[in-house]
Amino acid sequence: MSSVALIARALLAVVFVTAAAGKLADPPSFRRTVTEFGTPDAVAGTVTALLPFAELATAAALLLGASARWAGVAAAALLVVFLAGMLNALAHGRTPECNCFGQLTSSRIGWPTLARNVVLLAIAAVVVWKAPGSSLTAWTGSLAAANLLAGLAVVAC
Repeated sequence: MSSVALIARALLAVVFVTAAAGKLADPPSFRRTVTEFGTPDAVAGTVTALLPFAELATAAALLLGASARWAGVAAAALLVVFLAGMLNALAHGRTPECNCFGQLTSSRIGWPTLARNVVLLAIAAVVVWKAPGSSLTAWTGSLAAANLLAGLAVVAC
């Protein structure tokens, strides 16, 4: 097993567990953050309820060798969604508090926040490239696996 992939997996797992724990510790603040990013009220409750558990599931899957590569894909998908939300907020002149890690740290989004997420996305790419687990092409060759992948994509979104 690649040491680089193992370190990348562990780092992402710590980041996602920390982020989820912070969100779960103060759901009202997290919901406020979600709405400040421009999420409609009708969806904000669902995002507030499900996102921390998606982060925890991704962290757990990163630690298991058999699912590490696909957990890297899930981590990358979550990070792309986070980046898109930040870019959308900035494009509309909004700079909400990130609260990415709940009460542990809070700062207005900006270039440092974007840069951090780009670095994390690069680390997720290393996991997808180097981590153990079935290859992406072999796994999606099976209809059942393709259905599972589609389900994971829906959960991640």
